Formats: sequence, structure tokens, C-alpha cells
Amino acid sequence: MSYLSELLAKYRNAPAPDIGLINAGVRDHNESAEAHADMRLELSGAIAEMDLTNLITNGDFANTTGWFGESLSANNNVLSTTSPGLSETNCIYQDNNISTLDVLYLKAKVRVTNAVCSSISLSVLDTISKFIQTQNEPTINTWYDLSGIYNCLGAVERVPQIFHVYADAATANGKVMEVQYVLAINLTTAFGSGKEPSKDEMDYVMALYENEWFNGSTTLNLYQYLLIKIKYLQDQITAM
Repeated sequence: MSYLSELLAKYRNAPAPDIGLINAGVRDHNESAEAHADMRLELSGAIAEMDLTNLITNGDFANTTGWFGESLSANNNVLSTTSPGLSETNCIYQDNNISTLDVLYLKAKVRVTNAVCSSISLSVLDTISKFIQTQNEPTINTWYDLSGIYNCLGAVERVPQIFHVYADAATANGKVMEVQYVLAINLTTAFGSGKEPSKDEMDYVMALYENEWFNGSTTLNLYQYLLIKIKYLQDQITAM
């Protein structure tokens, strides 16, 4: 359990936050003064803001710059890649050679325009491809949000790799995968070692942003983040 998860578990019976206030980065006006004061003590010495940086270049595909793969084209912020049929697998990637032992969060929207795809996957490449999330038998023309956490072991050559896979090379020939809004964040840099959010927590964070994505860097207010965490924990409790 992360540091913030432990903190927020203490307030699992507090009134539910007004989700409409989250984007303003303010506290829920229904929270009691006692809980407010207690939480301020818990947070003393904690950083007031987290700086989040998207490590991906051209993650909204204004063009194909910075991306590698077969038969690439970009239109209306969608990157398309067409398999040449040389293999059952085809991928796009950025060759960015990140060297770190930190924790990364990755996210992308992916779909295929055919009904015979075996799977689509979000991955990275260090010495071998490491798969972060896979959607088997994706439905034609359906966007999937793929996201996950990767604990780096040193040099990472490709962040990310995004695959579409078919039964064989002949089936793969001419098949198209489309990708939108690719993101990678170094969570250790943003939140501190040992305090990195989980995949599910980061999915909640990214829901704050238009298209669940941002370019360059952005600042996340601590109270804004705490409200997201409270909402996340309350959803987890409700699902028990």
C-alpha cells in the first residue's frame, strides 16, 4: 500500500468529496474541521505539488515525428500503422533509451480496424519486450485504454512499444492498428521513491486531464491529488 493510500484509509468514513471540486484542486467543503486539521498535521513536511512530465515526444501525433514502425501515417491526432505481412506481429515505438531504476507509468489508447486481431499490447523493450497490458481479441474499431506500471531495471531502449498480433503473417498482412494519446511518466521523480502510486491510482489521476493525456509537463496540486485518492479508496471500499 502506498503512503497516500495508508493516509487516506484513515478517512474512509469521511463524507464523500464533491467530485465537481476536484478540477479546482480544493478540499471537499463537507469535510469536518477536525479531520481537516488532522490531515494537515499528517501532511506537514510533504510536498505541496507534484510535477508530472510526459516523457513521450509527439504523443498526440500531430505528425509521425519521433515514431518508428511500418507504413506510418498521422491524421487528426491518430497514428496508423499497417502490417506488411512479414510477421504475425507488428509494432510502433519510440527509440528513446531511458536509463533509470525508477518506476514508470505508461498509457495509450489503441484500436484495430479489423476483426481478426489476436491481441494488442502496451510494452517496453529493455533486453527483451516486457508487456505491461494486453487486450486479447480486441473488437473492431473499439478504442482500448491500455496502461500500467513498469519497474525499470536499467537501460530501457523503447518506451513504449505498442503491438498488434495475428494468427500468422498472412493474416497480419495489410491489417491496421491506430493509436492515440501516448504517455509515460517517471513516478519516482514525481512522487518520491517508495511513494509511487499504483496503476489504478494513476488511471484516476489521468482522468483529470482532457483525453486523459497531457503534453510536456504539468503540476498536480496535493489537495487535488488527495481528493482523487479519497474517491479511489471509496470506490474500492464500495466494490468490496
